[in-house]
Amino acid sequence: MRAACIALSMALMGPASTLAQEPLSGSSALERTVGCYALELGPWSGPFTSGYPSHHRPPAELELDSAVNRLQYSESGIPVSRRLRSRPTLTWATFYAGWHLVGDDSLVVSWSTGFTGLELRLGLAPDTLGGVAEAFHDRCLRCEPTAPVTAWRIPCRSEKS
Repeated sequence: MRAACIALSMALMGPASTLAQEPLSGSSALERTVGCYALELGPWSGPFTSGYPSHHRPPAELELDSAVNRLQYSESGIPVSRRLRSRPTLTWATFYAGWHLVGDDSLVVSWSTGFTGLELRLGLAPDTLGGVAEAFHDRCLRCEPTAPVTAWRIPCRSEKS
């Protein structure tokens, strides 16, 4: 399953030679990633077994903030989760909503009730993120369906919008 997700992510992002010809700017991965994105979700690979299909749908837009989520630090004191704003707000994600970088070339965005949720595993490219959405629930973490997802940078709206 993991190999299929990686292959799908690579297919969505295009050949590695394309990425190598268009290097990301010299700024840090965090600086390049923070901002607002519109999301487009492809078809799910199958039905949801959790009984809560609404808990596995991403918002239309999200804002990846650089602020660290409260009490989300690794043992070494490195922040492991950053603030995430969803538009519209995912009112079901009462336990956790956040994101974190994985190295300099990918990130994970997650929403959870503590029992069900959604995780986006995305590769970084200039102004675009592409990868896989994976639904989950506590009784079976890897038995929910997956779907391709693409996010492209958009202007951030003010809090009053």
